[in-house]
Amino acid sequence: MRDQKCPLCGHMAQFQFMPYGKDPKRFTCPTCHLFVISQVTEKLVVESPEKYRLSFSMASKNAERGQILHIIHKDKENTKEIMWQYEPEENWT
Repeated sequence: MRDQKCPLCGHMAQFQFMPYGKDPKRFTCPTCHLFVISQVTEKLVVESPEKYRLSFSMASKNAERGQILHIIHKDKENTKEIMWQYEPEENWT
């Protein structure tokens, strides 16, 4: 595991690259708990207003047991839309 500031809350967190490549990264944060994010989406999130980052943090904290927050983006009409979904944690271990 490597140390890095959490892209959601800014506190120190740990991350690991998934075994099948360098994207996405699985974060473990003492504030935001567990979430998965690609490096491209991570950059978009860091550049987003604080209220959006905090909403992602809250969504991560509210994940049910056995679920993990996956933050993704989609290209939409010359913009990138950031969204999230819960997925089984076993998909990201």
